[in-house]
Amino acid sequence: MNQRADGNASLPALPGRWFASLSPQVQQALVAAGERLCYARGEFVQRQGQQEVALNVVVDGQVKLIRHTPVGEALIYIGERGFWFGETAYLGDFVIVGSVVARTPATIVRVGRAALDRLLTAQPALLRDLARMVATRTAIVLAAFGEASSLNPEQRLLGQLTLLTRMRREERPDEDPVDLPLSQVDLAAIVGVTRQTLHPLVKALVERGAIELRFGHVRILDPTLFGAV
Repeated sequence: MNQRADGNASLPALPGRWFASLSPQVQQALVAAGERLCYARGEFVQRQGQQEVALNVVVDGQVKLIRHTPVGEALIYIGERGFWFGETAYLGDFVIVGSVVARTPATIVRVGRAALDRLLTAQPALLRDLARMVATRTAIVLAAFGEASSLNPEQRLLGQLTLLTRMRREERPDEDPVDLPLSQVDLAAIVGVTRQTLHPLVKALVERGAIELRFGHVRILDPTLFGAV
């Protein structure tokens, strides 16, 4: 069961393009409005089908976004420090479309809807900033959808790497090369193919100099191939 941590006063600066775009005053107010929660590995942070009630940011550890389907669990993304989710909480009674689970022991700062409403009253410009986060994520998903939904496994791989690279650029804009915390098993699950099917496709990208495989990581050496510069 998640446990509350003591305060947010010692919280270091958070990475991420969206958070960095906020004024220092809004940054401080947003973090101060939240409660700091600790999750054990495998614990649900939020569950698919429930109402969105809080804006969250990972301040330590990793979380995984999964979608429960009739045929099983689909891995969507792995977020690290600076990854925000639950951004539609300020809009009202939206249903969570995917679960978030602690992939490692993780610490989350959660800004509940009531605290978010108070903050929006005090800092109305934050409404525009939250809308920008929603719009950015929607644009990323739509841009990658064509390739990601292809019946061709190679195009699905390229589409998903495009999506993951762009998401990572939002989370870690200064990271060069882009480093995705994914094993080949994780990547196969995201693409929706077996590891045996994935292996020659990944090998071809390695030979092209587009990616590099490391233990539990995929490094994007040629981000232009995946629509991120």
